Amino acid sequence: MINNNKKNMYKKGFTLIELLVVISIISLLSTVIFANMNIARAKARDAQRLQNVRQLKIAIELYINDNGNPPLPNDSCAPCLDGNVAPVTDGLSWPLQNYIRYIPPDPSGATYLYQYVRGLPTYGYGILFYREILGSYCKTGVNMNPSWWNNAPSCGF
Repeated sequence: MINNNKKNMYKKGFTLIELLVVISIISLLSTVIFANMNIARAKARDAQRLQNVRQLKIAIELYINDNGNPPLPNDSCAPCLDGNVAPVTDGLSWPLQNYIRYIPPDPSGATYLYQYVRGLPTYGYGILFYREILGSYCKTGVNMNPSWWNNAPSCGF
C-alpha cells in the first residue's frame, strides 16, 4: 500500500522536458507576433510620411500659385539651393507659415528624413523622404533636376 501512494504522488506534476517544450513554443509565438507588430508600425510610419509629404507639397504648390516660384529657404538653409539638400524643417517653416501650420516632423523622430531643394533658374523643387518598409528614399517635386538625389526613384505623386 505504501508503494502505490508514492507512485501516484509522482504522477501529479509536469516533467522538466514538458515545461521546456511549452516555454519554447510560447517564446517562438511571441517572437513571431512582435516581428509582425514591428512591420505594422513601420508601415504606419510610412503612411504618415506619405501624408506629411503630400501636405508639404500642397503647401509649396499654394506658395507657387501666389508667388510664381517655389519658396526660397530662409538664411539657415542657404545650402538648399541648386541641388544641395538640407532638412525641410530648417528652411521652409518661415516661408510656408501662411500655407501650412507647421512642418510635420518625421514619425520616427529623425530630423533629416525629409529633404528639400530648390533649383535655379528653372524654379523647380524637390522633396526627398525615406520609405522605411522599402529601406530607401524616393523623391517628388516639379521640374526636378536629374542630378538631385541621383539614385532615388520617383515616389509617383
